Amino acid sequence: MLMGRRRINTEISTEGLGHLVRAYAAITTYLPQYVELEQQIVAMYNTAAKKPVTYSDISRILRTSPSAKENVARRVAWTSQHIFGLQAKCVNYPIVQHADEPKLDGSVFRSYRSPVVDQVSKSLGIDAKAVKYHTLVPKIEQTHYANRIDSVLIDAAQETVYCVKGCLASQVEANRRREPLSGGACPLLFASDRPLENVHVPTQHLRGLLLAMWSLNCAFPNMTVKGLFIVVDDPEAGWEFQAHALTYSELDLSVLKGRTTDISATQLLASSTTLKKNGIDIQSFERVANIPVKDPLSALPMDRATRSHMILNAMWVRQASSDKLSTSSMTSLGQAVEQRHMISYPADLLRHDIEDCLEQRGLVERPFGGVNAKRYALTPEGIAHILLLRRQFARDQIPLTHIDADAHILAPVRKQAALWARHHDGINVTD
Repeated sequence: MLMGRRRINTEISTEGLGHLVRAYAAITTYLPQYVELEQQIVAMYNTAAKKPVTYSDISRILRTSPSAKENVARRVAWTSQHIFGLQAKCVNYPIVQHADEPKLDGSVFRSYRSPVVDQVSKSLGIDAKAVKYHTLVPKIEQTHYANRIDSVLIDAAQETVYCVKGCLASQVEANRRREPLSGGACPLLFASDRPLENVHVPTQHLRGLLLAMWSLNCAFPNMTVKGLFIVVDDPEAGWEFQAHALTYSELDLSVLKGRTTDISATQLLASSTTLKKNGIDIQSFERVANIPVKDPLSALPMDRATRSHMILNAMWVRQASSDKLSTSSMTSLGQAVEQRHMISYPADLLRHDIEDCLEQRGLVERPFGGVNAKRYALTPEGIAHILLLRRQFARDQIPLTHIDADAHILAPVRKQAALWARHHDGINVTD
């Protein structure tokens, strides 16, 4: 049988036969449903134009549990954006990292750097002052502390930086059951008529918050650095929250004793209880906060899900302008995202975003082995995923006809599938 002008490879191999059989089985299974599948994709694409982007939409790219530490930080960051109307940066970023270098005398010199300081420096466009981490970090390291920040918000106009940590309401509830209560019986969490009482939060979180505030205050002495702790509702419960402003005196290491600390007496900066009394629908927090930006992806908290979508978008821009299978190195993708969105993108986060998120979800794959094993290309599913999100952000209410939708999403998916098929057949179609 002739297949165009391509010469049919008749050499027998287990791997080659497996590829052919899988392709043949897929065709025989789905060819009768071809039109129906296209209609379903077009319908989904049109539905996306009518639906505002939500936290759940952005989260689908992740495989982690909603209650995982990473996603707790994401909910805290998402809530902080609605409180301040600012983009949350450094979501779940390490506050301080260190490297040990051996010296000639056999001792070890420990150097420190802060991805959080790097990000604020990049956002403000100013150089950070040298931070003498050796004066505070060893003291904190003698205790148990959380070395990750949930979010950092920068208000350049007010010359203020907000450092944010938080936890789930269920964690506060569990802590309150273990601690003696100052107010007698424990009221329900997030009551409709009063603030949350006896707010016992993990002390290690507060020590980490202190480290972040201290680092930024030293690095940017002309900026006002403020601390904030937000208790957020559990993922399945809703978007109730309570935000407490914390001062340096309230975060002093001499005060931060024990496993938990009650922050009830600190300033209540904002709460869902107050907002609801003012007629604000708290469930609207599920949507993207109203932040004026040119690129809608820059209105999202800079967490793993957002960064992963930024990588997909950068890969799509490259692929759309090429007739070959566009491949990109991890480094070039990180640089593209850094430049477009003005973020500091540590190499370890970039690697986890690509390998543990995009690659595991089947949105990108490595076309090659050997020295080129770290180059990535979009899969047809990756193309569809980012085009669907771009359509959703565009909020074009006019439904597309099948012909228009073919050009918007079906044709790019078919093209990508064909490029991958030719690559697997040994035809060089990569750039």
